[in-house]
Amino acid sequence: MEVAESTELPMVVWLNGNESYFEAFTLDADAVMAHLGLKRSRLTQISGKELRVGRAKMGRYIRPIYRPCDVEAYQAWVKPTATHKKSSSVIEEAVQHLETQTEVSIRQMQELLGSFSEQNRNTLGKSLAGQTRELLEGLHAEQRGLAQAMVGPVTHGLHRMTALEVGLGALSQQMDRLVEAQTALVGVQETLIHIRTGVELQVGTLQRQDAQLVALRETMETQQAQWLSVIEGLSARPVSRLGIQAPRIHRWVRPVVQPVPSVPTRGRKPPRRMQVGLANSRPQS
Repeated sequence: MEVAESTELPMVVWLNGNESYFEAFTLDADAVMAHLGLKRSRLTQISGKELRVGRAKMGRYIRPIYRPCDVEAYQAWVKPTATHKKSSSVIEEAVQHLETQTEVSIRQMQELLGSFSEQNRNTLGKSLAGQTRELLEGLHAEQRGLAQAMVGPVTHGLHRMTALEVGLGALSQQMDRLVEAQTALVGVQETLIHIRTGVELQVGTLQRQDAQLVALRETMETQQAQWLSVIEGLSARPVSRLGIQAPRIHRWVRPVVQPVPSVPTRGRKPPRRMQVGLANSRPQS
């Protein structure tokens, strides 16, 4: 019955005190921490997720309570080596074990060396010296071989570096010439800009002069038209004091205005319009 209830209960059980399984929750948080060797923060982290916890109101607060079977099931699930001790204590035990093993190994080595006779130790020393000398000679030979093997590539690399330096020098000179040409081109561009500005100013001046000439021409044409109208009026009148001066005026405007032939008025009357004009223009005595 208890196993069936354990499988049916959720990971967080809210308890009122009337449940049939309420009496099974007999462990508080302190007891569980002491049993598992956990801190309160770790217990709070796993409660309701990896470890079933009951929530019951005790006094004014709701406190967590646990069942022993759930705690044992959690302990069997995580399978700790001994208990949940601090990592520092585990490291200390490992260090102590290593120190013990080291002391034992040193003592055994000393006993082994003490059992050797003086002759054996001399023989072992000579053998080690010979092997060391052979190893050193082989090492020197390998170093010489490597040095000889590296001479060719190093020389080739030096030649290539020299060629690269020469090429870089030529490239630097070309870059300097390009910079000088670019500077000269900038100067030419500035000169062209100044010339263009001067040309634009001259064009503007010529356009203004052209506009002034056009206005002057229109003014002269207007004056010519006025003089033509005056000459036509004088030519149509009978000879008078102004008529005597008409040839002079005609000669003055001759280069511009074509002469208007005088209309003979002898023997016939001028039109009524001309009569009115003559009456209005008659000099007063």
